[in-house]
Amino acid sequence: MSIFEKIIDVEPKAQRIFIYMQLKKVENLPEVDGKLEIHLSQAKNTLTKLEDSYPADNIIDLSKFDEYKPTFSLMVEQDNINDANILSDNPVLITLCNRAMVRVSREEVEEETAIQEAKAVHNEKVMNKNKKKHKDALKKADMNKNKENSDAGARRENSVTNANEESHDDRI
Repeated sequence: MSIFEKIIDVEPKAQRIFIYMQLKKVENLPEVDGKLEIHLSQAKNTLTKLEDSYPADNIIDLSKFDEYKPTFSLMVEQDNINDANILSDNPVLITLCNRAMVRVSREEVEEETAIQEAKAVHNEKVMNKNKKKHKDALKKADMNKNKENSDAGARRENSVTNANEESHDDRI
Protein backbone atom coordinates (compact mmCIF):
# COMPACT_ATOMS: atom_id res chain seq x y z
CA MET A 1 0.00 0.00 0.00
CA SER A 2 1.57 3.30 -1.04
CA ILE A 3 1.36 6.64 0.71
CA PHE A 4 -1.17 7.84 -1.81
CA GLU A 5 -3.50 4.92 -1.19
CA LYS A 6 -3.93 5.56 2.52
CA ILE A 7 -7.27 6.92 3.46
CA ILE A 8 -7.06 9.80 5.86
CA ASP A 9 -10.07 10.58 7.97
CA VAL A 10 -10.19 14.27 8.59
CA GLU A 11 -12.49 15.20 11.41
CA PRO A 12 -13.47 18.81 11.70
CA LYS A 13 -12.64 20.51 14.97
CA ALA A 14 -15.52 20.61 17.37
CA GLN A 15 -17.35 23.90 17.39
CA ARG A 16 -17.40 25.87 20.62
CA ILE A 17 -20.76 27.40 21.35
CA PHE A 18 -21.85 29.96 23.91
CA ILE A 19 -24.78 29.61 26.22
CA TYR A 20 -26.03 33.03 27.26
CA MET A 21 -27.75 33.48 30.61
CA GLN A 22 -29.57 36.41 32.14
CA LEU A 23 -31.59 36.39 35.34
CA LYS A 24 -35.00 37.89 34.67
CA LYS A 25 -36.24 38.42 38.20
CA VAL A 26 -35.08 38.12 41.77
CA GLU A 27 -37.80 37.98 44.41
CA ASN A 28 -38.54 36.97 48.00
CA LEU A 29 -35.28 38.44 49.25
CA PRO A 30 -34.73 38.68 52.99
CA GLU A 31 -34.56 42.03 54.76
CA VAL A 32 -30.91 42.42 55.76
CA ASP A 33 -28.53 45.05 56.97
CA GLY A 34 -25.90 45.54 54.28
CA LYS A 35 -25.53 44.81 50.60
CA LEU A 36 -27.04 41.75 48.87
CA GLU A 37 -25.19 40.12 46.00
CA ILE A 38 -25.64 37.09 43.79
CA HIS A 39 -22.49 35.11 42.91
CA LEU A 40 -22.57 32.79 39.90
CA SER A 41 -20.20 29.89 39.24
CA GLN A 42 -19.97 26.57 37.41
CA ALA A 43 -17.73 23.64 38.37
CA LYS A 44 -15.97 22.99 35.03
CA ASN A 45 -16.56 25.84 32.62
CA THR A 46 -15.70 29.48 33.02
CA LEU A 47 -18.64 31.78 33.41
CA THR A 48 -18.00 35.23 31.95
CA LYS A 49 -19.88 38.40 32.76
CA LEU A 50 -20.47 40.30 29.51
CA GLU A 51 -19.36 43.88 30.06
CA ASP A 52 -17.43 46.58 28.21
CA SER A 53 -14.32 45.80 30.28
CA TYR A 54 -13.12 42.38 31.42
CA PRO A 55 -14.75 41.67 34.79
CA ALA A 56 -12.77 40.06 37.58
CA ASP A 57 -15.80 38.42 39.15
CA ASN A 58 -19.26 37.07 38.45
CA ILE A 59 -21.16 39.11 41.00
CA ILE A 60 -24.51 40.84 40.62
CA ASP A 61 -25.16 43.76 42.96
CA LEU A 62 -28.88 43.44 43.73
CA SER A 63 -29.26 47.16 44.47
CA LYS A 64 -28.66 47.74 40.72
CA PHE A 65 -30.34 44.59 39.42
CA ASP A 66 -33.60 46.15 38.16
CA GLU A 67 -31.82 48.82 36.08
CA TYR A 68 -28.98 46.63 34.87
CA LYS A 69 -29.52 42.91 34.38
CA PRO A 70 -26.13 41.50 33.44
CA THR A 71 -25.71 38.71 30.92
CA PHE A 72 -23.31 35.82 31.41
CA SER A 73 -21.87 33.41 28.88
CA LEU A 74 -20.76 29.81 29.28
CA MET A 75 -18.68 28.18 26.53
CA VAL A 76 -19.18 24.47 25.73
CA GLU A 77 -18.28 22.11 22.91
CA GLN A 78 -21.13 21.45 20.47
CA ASP A 79 -22.41 17.85 20.32
CA ASN A 80 -20.02 16.74 23.07
CA ILE A 81 -21.72 14.26 25.36
CA ASN A 82 -19.04 14.71 28.06
CA ASP A 83 -19.65 18.47 28.21
CA ALA A 84 -23.41 17.85 28.32
CA ASN A 85 -22.98 15.38 31.20
CA ILE A 86 -20.73 17.77 33.10
CA LEU A 87 -23.25 20.58 32.70
CA SER A 88 -26.10 18.36 33.86
CA ASP A 89 -24.11 17.02 36.83
CA ASN A 90 -22.73 20.45 37.81
CA PRO A 91 -25.36 23.09 37.12
CA VAL A 92 -24.69 26.81 37.46
CA LEU A 93 -24.48 27.66 41.13
CA ILE A 94 -26.29 30.83 42.16
CA THR A 95 -25.38 31.98 45.67
CA LEU A 96 -27.04 34.82 47.58
CA CYS A 97 -24.52 36.70 49.72
CA ASN A 98 -24.95 39.44 52.30
CA ARG A 99 -22.10 41.92 52.63
CA ALA A 100 -22.64 43.05 56.17
CA MET A 101 -21.27 46.38 57.22
CA VAL A 102 -19.13 46.07 60.33
CA ARG A 103 -19.50 49.02 62.64
CA VAL A 104 -16.43 49.88 64.68
CA SER A 105 -16.14 52.65 67.23
CA ARG A 106 -13.73 55.52 66.68
CA GLU A 107 -11.69 54.47 69.74
CA GLU A 108 -11.20 50.96 68.34
CA VAL A 109 -10.05 52.37 65.01
CA GLU A 110 -7.60 54.75 66.70
CA GLU A 111 -6.27 51.97 68.95
CA GLU A 112 -5.77 49.59 66.00
CA THR A 113 -4.10 52.37 64.00
CA ALA A 114 -1.69 53.11 66.87
CA ILE A 115 -0.82 49.41 67.16
CA GLN A 116 -0.19 49.13 63.40
CA GLU A 117 1.97 52.28 63.42
CA ALA A 118 4.01 50.96 66.37
CA LYS A 119 4.54 47.67 64.53
CA ALA A 120 5.63 49.56 61.41
CA VAL A 121 8.15 51.63 63.40
CA HIS A 122 9.49 48.50 65.11
CA ASN A 123 9.79 46.66 61.76
CA GLU A 124 11.63 49.62 60.24
CA LYS A 125 14.10 49.69 63.17
CA VAL A 126 14.72 45.96 62.85
CA MET A 127 15.16 46.29 59.09
CA ASN A 128 17.65 49.17 59.50
CA LYS A 129 19.55 47.18 62.14
CA ASN A 130 19.74 44.17 59.82
CA LYS A 131 20.89 46.38 56.93
CA LYS A 132 23.67 47.80 59.14
CA LYS A 133 24.74 44.28 60.20
CA HIS A 134 24.76 43.19 56.57
CA LYS A 135 26.77 46.24 55.51
CA ASP A 136 29.27 45.66 58.36
CA ALA A 137 29.61 41.99 57.37
CA LEU A 138 30.29 42.99 53.76
CA LYS A 139 32.91 45.53 54.91
CA LYS A 140 34.58 42.92 57.10
CA ALA A 141 34.59 40.42 54.24
CA ASP A 142 36.15 43.04 51.93
CA MET A 143 38.78 43.89 54.56
CA ASN A 144 39.64 40.19 55.01
CA LYS A 145 39.84 39.76 51.25
CA ASN A 146 42.12 42.81 50.92
CA LYS A 147 44.27 41.53 53.79
CA GLU A 148 44.54 38.10 52.15
CA ASN A 149 45.45 39.73 48.85
CA SER A 150 48.12 41.91 50.49
CA ASP A 151 49.46 38.88 52.43
CA ALA A 152 49.60 36.88 49.23
CA GLY A 153 51.37 39.78 47.51
CA ALA A 154 53.89 40.03 50.36
CA ARG A 155 54.52 36.27 50.18
CA ARG A 156 55.11 36.58 46.44
CA GLU A 157 57.55 39.48 47.01
CA ASN A 158 59.39 37.48 49.69
CA SER A 159 59.66 34.44 47.46
CA VAL A 160 60.94 36.60 44.59
CA THR A 161 63.45 38.30 46.93
CA ASN A 162 64.56 34.92 48.33
CA ALA A 163 64.91 33.55 44.81
CA ASN A 164 66.97 36.57 43.79
CA GLU A 165 69.19 36.19 46.86
CA GLU A 166 69.69 32.48 46.14
CA SER A 167 70.61 33.15 42.54
CA HIS A 168 72.95 35.95 43.71
CA ASP A 169 74.57 33.54 46.22
CA ASP A 170 75.02 30.96 43.48
CA ARG A 171 76.96 33.46 41.37
CA ILE A 172 79.43 34.35 44.17
